[in-house]
Amino acid sequence: MINLLITHFYNDYHGSFPGSLNRFVLENKNDVYVLVNNWINHKMDGSIFKTFAAEIENELDFKNILKNLDLKDYSEGSTFDVIDRGTILHIVNGLLESINDYGKYRAYITARQNLTWYENYSDIYLAIDSAINLLELKELYCNGFKSKNINEMYEKYCSEYYNFDFNYRKFYFYYDKTKLIDIILFKFRF
Repeated sequence: MINLLITHFYNDYHGSFPGSLNRFVLENKNDVYVLVNNWINHKMDGSIFKTFAAEIENELDFKNILKNLDLKDYSEGSTFDVIDRGTILHIVNGLLESINDYGKYRAYITARQNLTWYENYSDIYLAIDSAINLLELKELYCNGFKSKNINEMYEKYCSEYYNFDFNYRKFYFYYDKTKLIDIILFKFRF
């Protein structure tokens, strides 16, 4: 079973594959990939896949393997749940450290949207996306709001400034749904 899942991960990996995992990679990589993808997407057996994937992830201590890898190399992987946790942690750490690489963060989120584990983390990803929107707005309006009079301020609110309010509310909507503090606690679980 380990061989099937690591071979599946291998096919989604971009970069120099970790040597510690090479021994698990099977020769018929494409056939294995198709087989595992069908299993992942099977309506009834997909949940069994997730159970096996979680067991293998723990058995191999996959989170420690990912810690030594570059997110850009594994960000499109769908084999293990820890890939989403690693992606979220990477983005949150970047935002907390004021690394304003918003386009890259959005690309990572977009890459995850149609993958196996996204549904477990969709609210977190949506909260992060709203936070990114707020940070971009903060940079755009770093000199404050400028209007000649109240009417112009109202017009600008209706056309532009409302985005602050919209993204703030959207962030807290998803924050409340996910208990976003868990993202910070990923540091202790990842």
